[in-house]
Amino acid sequence: MIGLGDDPKRAGYCIARQVDYGSAACLLVRVEALGGQLFDERYVPAYCEDVDLCLRLATAGWKTLYMPSARVVHHLSVSTSKASQRRRVQLAYRNQQKLNAKWGERLATMSHVRVLAFYLPQFHPIAPNDIWWGKGFTEWTNVSRALPSFHGHYQPHLPADLGYYDLRLTEVMGEQQALARRYGIEGFVVYYYNFGATRVLEQPMEALLRRPDVDFRFALCWANENWTKHWDGGTREMLLEQSYDDATLDSVIADMVRFARDPRAIQVDGKPLVMVYRPLLLPDAPEFALRLRRQFADAGFPGVHLAYVESMEALEKQVAPADLGFDACIEFPPQGIAVPYQRPVSVSKRDWSGRVFDYAATVENATDREAVAYARYPSVFPSWDNTARQPLAGTILHDAEPELFGVYVEAKIEQALEQFTGDQRLLFVNAWNEWAEGAHLEPDRAFGHRWLTALRGAMIAKGVA
Repeated sequence: MIGLGDDPKRAGYCIARQVDYGSAACLLVRVEALGGQLFDERYVPAYCEDVDLCLRLATAGWKTLYMPSARVVHHLSVSTSKASQRRRVQLAYRNQQKLNAKWGERLATMSHVRVLAFYLPQFHPIAPNDIWWGKGFTEWTNVSRALPSFHGHYQPHLPADLGYYDLRLTEVMGEQQALARRYGIEGFVVYYYNFGATRVLEQPMEALLRRPDVDFRFALCWANENWTKHWDGGTREMLLEQSYDDATLDSVIADMVRFARDPRAIQVDGKPLVMVYRPLLLPDAPEFALRLRRQFADAGFPGVHLAYVESMEALEKQVAPADLGFDACIEFPPQGIAVPYQRPVSVSKRDWSGRVFDYAATVENATDREAVAYARYPSVFPSWDNTARQPLAGTILHDAEPELFGVYVEAKIEQALEQFTGDQRLLFVNAWNEWAEGAHLEPDRAFGHRWLTALRGAMIAKGVA
């Protein structure tokens, strides 16, 4: 009943895709696939026989595809129109019980949504940061010295359970995975940095490869943007410039292939999941995608599931992934959806010029967001506040609460269930540990485990845990 009563020309309904099952209003089926039986007589006179048919076909190795180019004129419930509304509800309920008795275990498996959280590896000292920011600098340096900008502003965000950890200790990553799994998170999207002549923040993941005993599930996302003193990926006061020469691209792809060989690497439909943060900065994105796919094929993989993060220019232009040679894109809230905070705030910092947005209104905006005619994975964010990096010019999503986050997660789970199937039912979270941007599921001293509890509660409520 997805889209019932809505305009079929809306973009979200205009993408051909695999579905778990479809309606008997129009099912075009190969005769040889039926095994001599169309509908199961146990569902006479009505309801659930179409779902049962699709599940039987799936068991036999067939797929059900939704084709938006097909137009069907259908009079809903004509076959049961003479029955009372109460009788129709009784029939539907009875046959739902029959369906569940036959297919309950399979339906439960099909309803699973995989949750992945973006992960920042900048929690250990490196030589370049020592030079730029001072000896021993890590992300914790900024986090610990943050101060409130106005009355009621929640700062600083200080870690609780895991403390000020150092990712040179690989055991920490195992503790993070254990905590994440406890609340239904499958693994992490780890930012990867390669500037050609220089790779940075690579130590935690390289150490992980040498420690197969540490349980830490991951996929890599090439964070292909400049490093600057303003933490904005721009061109002012650059610290490291992102390059795209052949040697850099070959190095990036080689690392992607190397990490994908690890058994802990996350896959989608049996293919390694690989991401690019800002694909439109690539001089030739389709050529890069083709190059990457060839390297994975040459390495013996059955393919690669290539996605890009819908951030900055990609968000503005809304380019379809297929036009770039990619398979899908990923929402990256709060970019592009933040709603300004309407009430005045009592500023406590001199020369402060930051921007304040309303978390509740932004969540409402995010859940009402128009669907697109291509594969875009849904994402959520628990909170956002980069005051730690920008003390006088931060961007703050004010009044973020775990209960609102839970409602947000439920809505995005519903989108994942409606728009995707199987392994591609993914929900991303921004982020697991972006402490200096105030976006973290990891427990802090103010909220404890409440962000994680809200996430898990939403998954249970939607039946996808």
